[in-house]
Amino acid sequence: MTVLATLSDQGGTGMFLWNQSTGALYLWRGVTAHDNGDGTGTISYTQYLISRRWHPGSPLSTLEAADLNGDGVCRTCGPSAPIASPAPT
Repeated sequence: MTVLATLSDQGGTGMFLWNQSTGALYLWRGVTAHDNGDGTGTISYTQYLISRRWHPGSPLSTLEAADLNGDGVCRTCGPSAPIASPAPT
């Protein structure tokens, strides 16, 4: 998985992750890191599948995440039309 973009909105911290070979595009929302106090840590998040086959096999040079119109929905902007992410709950 490749982290394509990170974001911070009313839902907290989020990350878009992409599997280049399959094209699977995910959004992790509410990403938080936890220190276990023993030299290890964990992260927690809620995962959303945005697309099963978003540009599989294609190299990407730029991808941006933004709330384009102030409606609370973050969208990715890449080599094709924007993809909307789930609205915050």
